[in-house]
Amino acid sequence: MVNSDSAQAKELPGFLPEGFKCIKEGKARIVYPSNEDADDVPAFYNPAQVFNRDLSCAVLEEFAVQYKEKNKELIEKLDQEKRAEDPNSSPWKFKCLEALSASGLRSCRYALECETVDQVIANDISISAVQEIHRNAKFNDCSSRIEVANKDAIELMALRRAPKLNVPVIDLDPYGSATPFLDSAVQAVNYGGMLMVTCTDMGVLAGNHPEACFAKYGSFPLKSHFCHEQAIRIVLYSIERAANRYGRYIEPLISLHLDFFIRVFVRVHHGKKHVKLSCTKVGYVCRDPQSHGYTHYTLGELQKTENGQKYVPPQVPTASSIPYATSLKQGGPMWLGPLHNHEFVRAVQRRIEDSDESVWTTKTRLCGLLEACLEELNDVPLYYHMQKDFGIVLKFSLMKQQVLRSAIINAGYRVSSSHATTDIIKTDAPLNVIWDILRAYVKSKTDDFKLEKVEEHHVKRKILSDEQGDTKVSFEQAEDKGLKAIKNVIRFPPLPANWGPKAAARMQMKEGQKLDCKKRKTNEESKDNCVRQLSKRQRIKQNKREKEGKQIRRQIQYLTNNFNCHQPIQEGLVML
Repeated sequence: MVNSDSAQAKELPGFLPEGFKCIKEGKARIVYPSNEDADDVPAFYNPAQVFNRDLSCAVLEEFAVQYKEKNKELIEKLDQEKRAEDPNSSPWKFKCLEALSASGLRSCRYALECETVDQVIANDISISAVQEIHRNAKFNDCSSRIEVANKDAIELMALRRAPKLNVPVIDLDPYGSATPFLDSAVQAVNYGGMLMVTCTDMGVLAGNHPEACFAKYGSFPLKSHFCHEQAIRIVLYSIERAANRYGRYIEPLISLHLDFFIRVFVRVHHGKKHVKLSCTKVGYVCRDPQSHGYTHYTLGELQKTENGQKYVPPQVPTASSIPYATSLKQGGPMWLGPLHNHEFVRAVQRRIEDSDESVWTTKTRLCGLLEACLEELNDVPLYYHMQKDFGIVLKFSLMKQQVLRSAIINAGYRVSSSHATTDIIKTDAPLNVIWDILRAYVKSKTDDFKLEKVEEHHVKRKILSDEQGDTKVSFEQAEDKGLKAIKNVIRFPPLPANWGPKAAARMQMKEGQKLDCKKRKTNEESKDNCVRQLSKRQRIKQNKREKEGKQIRRQIQYLTNNFNCHQPIQEGLVML
């Protein structure tokens, strides 16, 4: 009798098995092993992604509401056709496909927190992860709204290429790059549907491994201080190219760099006429590594003719296009269009403001981030870092950001910050205007530029010795609505220790098979790691000692071969 009671208890929602703990996030709870470092943990839980999941829930619910309102007549028509074929058929459902579910936490949150979403399809290729999804869905008593699948994500989405099988929303949150899944995802999503894509390989996207970025995304990144926004634009370019191959194109709704990953929400449209316009939305960025100035150009231009319009090749910029530039390095191609749809951002922001903070615990940061997105200039690609781009060139401590913003506004141009990082300037002002402002500021602070200590061809000498341009320079405080909007919001809160990506989860591909084991380091590998962990200064000293030791050994060997004092010299050689 006791055994039957315990068996029945295991089937009940909320039952916590022995050796497991309960993790609460939003309205969902998941069953997670007490010892997360054990070899039998099928999926990891990363608290750093709570912000990502809170935002995804808000965006999904808002998109679902708008989608149903916009396609109300079409949905009613589909339901009528279904009932005509089969009177007992179920009505059309708004479905969200999470192609890489792992523990199923995100799917459970979608089912519990997004009331407009009728059904969530939670898929994972690992059998152990699918068992976790079943257990967590039952634990949250939402199994009726979650359809669990155990397939390869690409195969599952490829099976939904037919228009009748398309889903309104697909969520891709892989470990690393999402590019392998994009081709099948853009075919499986409804016309006017949404893709939610995460990429965590920031080292590749930011320019540390440009050859790997080209292999994965088809784009060669520049090593620069605008690397965070550049990473967003490379991901958007990759999605756009995948969509164009199937007669579709994208409209970015919200595109973000968050902590250590990229998260973009894009609406997928169809239409061959608009697909042809894609060449005017993507292009290359050219940057001078000495003056840090940059410019950009699209892959194609739309030119009006007597008979209508035609597409023509672009005019490629040269070094003379950028003030004080000597040579240009080219990066791309990448997305050069808007990053956000401001109307959609405002709608999501209102939804978050009306939400319960006990459910979305990152509410304050979410509101601050979306406010920064609204303040950001949407038609200006990339940005300048005040100290790392301008200050390091002039070798001078520059003014506060507010002062430079006021000077740019007084000169008649627009200026904003960025959601991606701090201490930056995004503006439509030409670079020569910015150099005029900075030159005037430096001259107002000192008369001695110490140019005699500067190399003859250094950019600082060229800029400070040049005549002032026609720019109207005024450092009086201007009315800066953008700065007022983001002044009291929290955009970049301090992050806890060990905040970042975790190791990849282990998979179980067949029933009865053990999970992929953790790689254990050999003694030789651990020794190599010790060498790698040395600082640059320590490595220089170590190399210097090794060179000195080799020189002494050569000298001792020479003396040993040419003189008769073998014994003491041989002893010294052994000691070395």
